[in-house]
Amino acid sequence: MQYRRPEILIVDDLEENRKVLSGNLSSIDAELYMASSGTQALELVSKHDISMVILDTEMPEMDGFQVLNQLSSDEETQHIPVILLVSQLSTEKQKLYGNIVSLIDIVYKPINQTLFLAKIKKYLQLHQYREVVKHRHDENEKLLKAIHEGVLGIDSNGIILFANASAGRMLGKNPAQLLGVYLETLLEEPHHKAVSEWTDHPIRKACLDGNILHVKNSSFRRKDGSKFKASFAAVPVSDMEGMEIIFAFKELAADKKNDEKLSELSQRDHLTGLPNRVRCEELIEESIARAKEKQQCMAVLILDLDHFRNINESLGHDMGDKLIKFVVERLKLAVRETDVIGRMGGDQFPLVVDGIQRPEDAAGVAHKVQDQLSKPFLLEGHEISISASIGIATYPACGDSASELIKNADTAASRGKLFGGNNYQFFNVEMNTLSIERLELESQLHYAIDRNELNARVLRMSHLDTDALGGYKLEVVWNHPKKGAIEGHEFRSLIECTGMQVPIGEWSLKTGFSEFKKGIDGGSLSNDQTLMIDLAAVQLMQDNFVDDVLAQIKRYGLQVEKIIFLFEENAVLNRTHDCRDVIATLHDKGCKIAINNFGSGFSSLSLIQSIPVDYIVIGTVFSELESSKKAQVIVQSLVSMAHQLNILVVAQSEISVSREVLAGTGMDYLLQ
Repeated sequence: MQYRRPEILIVDDLEENRKVLSGNLSSIDAELYMASSGTQALELVSKHDISMVILDTEMPEMDGFQVLNQLSSDEETQHIPVILLVSQLSTEKQKLYGNIVSLIDIVYKPINQTLFLAKIKKYLQLHQYREVVKHRHDENEKLLKAIHEGVLGIDSNGIILFANASAGRMLGKNPAQLLGVYLETLLEEPHHKAVSEWTDHPIRKACLDGNILHVKNSSFRRKDGSKFKASFAAVPVSDMEGMEIIFAFKELAADKKNDEKLSELSQRDHLTGLPNRVRCEELIEESIARAKEKQQCMAVLILDLDHFRNINESLGHDMGDKLIKFVVERLKLAVRETDVIGRMGGDQFPLVVDGIQRPEDAAGVAHKVQDQLSKPFLLEGHEISISASIGIATYPACGDSASELIKNADTAASRGKLFGGNNYQFFNVEMNTLSIERLELESQLHYAIDRNELNARVLRMSHLDTDALGGYKLEVVWNHPKKGAIEGHEFRSLIECTGMQVPIGEWSLKTGFSEFKKGIDGGSLSNDQTLMIDLAAVQLMQDNFVDDVLAQIKRYGLQVEKIIFLFEENAVLNRTHDCRDVIATLHDKGCKIAINNFGSGFSSLSLIQSIPVDYIVIGTVFSELESSKKAQVIVQSLVSMAHQLNILVVAQSEISVSREVLAGTGMDYLLQ
């Protein structure tokens, strides 16, 4: 039988990219549609029976992630396979769109043609078998699009030839990943043999006799190893391009009627499944007893979501409930497995932090919670931002009973709301003073430039093997009138928290160039050496930044090739493709590029592939070099790789490792 040709939609705002992609598919018998925007793509999807979408992420107005969200949110289009073309998948995007991204295919740029075509062919196989199933019976098309019905096409060897989108969602994979998988491996059985025994499997035996096998309750395994209950029907078929069985399954609702479940539910919050107030008080008392026995501290944190009522009133209580569930998932990422998260109703969550060495450790947990909540949530197409006020009460300083610790932590959380929310407060007044001092510092930093409290300090960049001068590094120091010198990591942290990267960055550039020029003219600095200056990625987003900085270099009579711009690794990774374009332009103009704290993030290697890099700076993440053989091997391998890429390696001044050990790794320079 002649089936419908596949219809492939290519979505990219650049015409040349669309031409390249269509050229890559020239050997494939398919109808190609082109869209130059997300809006146009959605229009074409509504008009045609699209078999597959090849979607670029970097587009103006509506980017690829937003298009993907629209497609996956619509019952009529969520079955369409998508190949997402990305330059880099940031942590924030992974968290925001994680549930969607995990069920599609991602191809990184520059595109590997062989891998790209292999993925295309898998999806064309899905299209082919989808058409076979559809033409078998008119009702099958409804079944294939059904949200809660998984459909698999199985061959005579028990191998999956076809899977619909719902099967992928229930099993935790995208449909293409299920192709070639043995059905046996998805079923929860006493044990799985190393070799398939499909020929003797009860499902195949029943179908070979021409019978439709119905099973009301069976166990399946998802990709992550978790189990779920489902009913299924195995239907024998013939003349279907190699498919022998159509296997349809539907997840069952959990049985909550047994006595054990009812007993557990009496201590659980009905929406989230977390311990309720009664159970939390029991767990807090148990934690106090352990802390008393071991002579340790423990803490209760009460987390109140800020302005949650506004979300309920504007988007409805159903949306509010969904947000609560997402918040819980983020909270789980911020605490240890041994800690307890509860819900006391509404938007209030108690956290029980067990076995801490000192009360200040609870502040670290609060920081992690705030960091998790700082990223927006994606709810049915809405990006929602929310923060929390966190109150902290510790044992034994703030009470020795569950009720007292909860009450005091709640009081501290209320105080946090009075400060405007999005902060944490200790119930203990002395500890609160530490938090207030930090807020005061952040406030005072805004006036540091006007009050001439910033100074420039020049560090030597010396060769590790000879101690010969290799260049200079400008370090900005805040001479606080009461605290004295604030510099290094502490100063950089303050700058990020206050959003002062641009004005302090401008001061740093102007002062650095000026002091470098004065040193050269005065004979204290050498014109042959380089100057390294910190740049925040946000500075690059300023209009005409490259032209302005090049004009400054020229104004001071400096050589552009002697200027090294130093970026924090995480800052670059969290920025857009435009930011990397600006870095590349600076490099093309002659400036050198350096990455600070290299190795502290999880995408370090992908970073040096996406931007030109001349130097990497190793920081305190490798401070265990002297005591850890493993750390030495890692750094030696890193240095070797860098040298093969013509990248020089610099050790930070803050790293607490002897010069001999650093030289032994092969590093080139030390800042001091």
